[in-house]
Amino acid sequence: MKKYQRFAAYMTDEGEAVSFPVCCVEGAVPGPVVCVTAGVHGCEYPGISAAIRLYQRLDPQDVRGTVRIVPIVNMGAFRERHMFVCPEDEKNLNRVMPGTPEGSFSEVLAYHLFEDYIRGSDVYLDLHGGDMVEDLVPFSLVHRGKDDAVFRRSLELAEYFGLEHIVLTSDSGGWNDKGTTYANAAKIGIPAILAEVGHIGQLTAEHVERHLKGLESVLRHVGVLKGTPEKKRDYTYYDQFLWLRSTTEGFFNAACKVGQNVTKGQELGFVENCFGERLETVTAPATGDVLFLTTSPAMKKDGLLLSIGIEKTGDPRA
Repeated sequence: MKKYQRFAAYMTDEGEAVSFPVCCVEGAVPGPVVCVTAGVHGCEYPGISAAIRLYQRLDPQDVRGTVRIVPIVNMGAFRERHMFVCPEDEKNLNRVMPGTPEGSFSEVLAYHLFEDYIRGSDVYLDLHGGDMVEDLVPFSLVHRGKDDAVFRRSLELAEYFGLEHIVLTSDSGGWNDKGTTYANAAKIGIPAILAEVGHIGQLTAEHVERHLKGLESVLRHVGVLKGTPEKKRDYTYYDQFLWLRSTTEGFFNAACKVGQNVTKGQELGFVENCFGERLETVTAPATGDVLFLTTSPAMKKDGLLLSIGIEKTGDPRA
């Protein structure tokens, strides 16, 4: 029974130092191993704060099993306020999992995070929260792969985490979740979710508490903490996750809001040049709900505009 914190330290083949903070709470009696990560994207602060607060709240005497917490995975991005990617090599950590020990900075970081902390866990929870130009409705991501038992257990984790919108993803068709944290955990048999709560790089008590409430509910559900977990009755499940991108560089004018239900063909905004000439009209490719939206008008060619979730009909477990 103990509680400790340290910095994990590694090196790339090029001699770059790779380091991130790790906290661990080992309970009074044996039980499940739960891994919690945050700050995979270094400017998504609600998840980071919730991971820190969870470590502060947990008392080893109240814990059955072990809780591993990495509160800020992407320390370089956190320090530099660098959106989405590692500043060392401009790669997205949530696209290079499970990494490789001989790769670039992000790939080496992903490898050690995955091998030393995610692998060997019984449950994995990855906390995100709306980067600096990203508004969103709270939602969870669940990987639907070949192992139906792992999928069902992951879906159950999402339901106990309590975010009303649950997106079922895979590595084929629609949005590809290859390279993500939660999908790679699921592929090696670890029930896992990615939870998104927060928006536009802001830190609010409401969003931190939403993460903490979900974490504590899941920990009760898997038997790490005593008490009755909470589970809502109503969820919206999506089996398609459409990401819309710009075809040109310009100034994006959004004509929709997060959470809005849009219909196929509806105008969602437009991209114009610096002289006010319309270059592209953005329309909905299908009917669904806007789950996230880029709030910054500055748009690169192939820049991410927004996402639409297409609701799944029938039993989400079918």
